[in-house]
Amino acid sequence: KETINVSYKRESISDKDQVVVLPITYSDEWVLNDNENYKIVRANGGYLGVLVKNGIDEVNISLTFKPNGIKLGFIGSFVGFGVYGVYCFIMYYNKRKKVNNENF
Repeated sequence: KETINVSYKRESISDKDQVVVLPITYSDEWVLNDNENYKIVRANGGYLGVLVKNGIDEVNISLTFKPNGIKLGFIGSFVGFGVYGVYCFIMYYNKRKKVNNENF
């Protein structure tokens, strides 16, 4: 898991929400640890942005990257290696059986 922490004091005077743009590619796999005050948005054509609600002066953003497909990928790889192992065993067994039959 990859975690990013951003903290700063908001000094801008505005009645509107603020967007913090991070130089990281946007992905749905980024998870905010505080969903009440912040929201993840796509900013500037593909960067990760965090929407900070108006009225928050001490900004503490904590993001964690949690890939969704990793577990499924591991399972698929394990099954693939298992099938390949069974195939190799069958080929080895057939070749050995053929060699033993020729010797008699």
